Amino acid sequence: MSKYTVKSYQEGYAEDQARLDLEVSKTWILPDHTPLDQLIQFYSDLDIDPELRLYCFLDDTMVGFVSCRLMDKREDGIDRIQLDFPIVLPGHEEAIDLMYEKALEVVRGKGIQRLHSTFGLWGGTEAWAEKWGYRRIDEVGVLYGIDVSSVNFNGENEEIHLFNPETDLDDCVRIFVQEFGLPEEGVRNFTNSLNNSEQTIAYYVLREEGDIVATGAIGRNPNVPKLGFLSAVYSKSINDLRRLLTKITGTSKEQGIERILMFFTHLRPDDPEIEKYSALGFSYLGSNVNYEKAI
Repeated sequence: MSKYTVKSYQEGYAEDQARLDLEVSKTWILPDHTPLDQLIQFYSDLDIDPELRLYCFLDDTMVGFVSCRLMDKREDGIDRIQLDFPIVLPGHEEAIDLMYEKALEVVRGKGIQRLHSTFGLWGGTEAWAEKWGYRRIDEVGVLYGIDVSSVNFNGENEEIHLFNPETDLDDCVRIFVQEFGLPEEGVRNFTNSLNNSEQTIAYYVLREEGDIVATGAIGRNPNVPKLGFLSAVYSKSINDLRRLLTKITGTSKEQGIERILMFFTHLRPDDPEIEKYSALGFSYLGSNVNYEKAI
């Protein structure tokens, strides 16, 4: 008999969940967690099914949780659910299988036919997917990083300036809409949010003959302050990227950042965009991969 017990969501669990999520996320290569205020707002949604939020306890102490979310139906009409990898405190890894089996029991009882899960950077390696009998679907993001102390490139950056919404916003939005096919309203909102975020250390723009040839922001990870992350990066060439990153790494050193991460969504390591970073010394750190399982 297991020493752990698993319970469905009850009012008052959010505070312990946020604390646990923050502590565990610090052990990940790409730290990320959901703050308490967001959890409270999420659980205030009357459509949330408490049976799809499971919590693991050792005596009266919460040591883990796992979340499930119904997914939109596809053309095949099959009911799918997104099952996140169980998050557990260090030292309680034996509870992972228990939580997975309990979640499986719940979703089967609701008539779900497919599990959809992501493995890789946030706790669960692909070895768990293989153990549980998942089928690999697609690589959905790759993570690269560089230690600031190992940077050995240098580029002229005198012309780089801090992002100015009055003169740079429209041009930055246009670039990401045209180059990456992103919706204009979403890009505009994200750009404004990035510029005003407390996590953003600096947001730079490099122009030549009036045109933007490189832009990007460096932010501080709120969980691991010595870890920086790049956002909204665009460069017309590797030389433009070198100039931008020379400025960013210099600022990072001044701000106590020791490692810079760049997460590429829906790109592969052999993509020409990623190859520019590899050429400048960024190393591959891992991937997020989508898996599916019939149940």
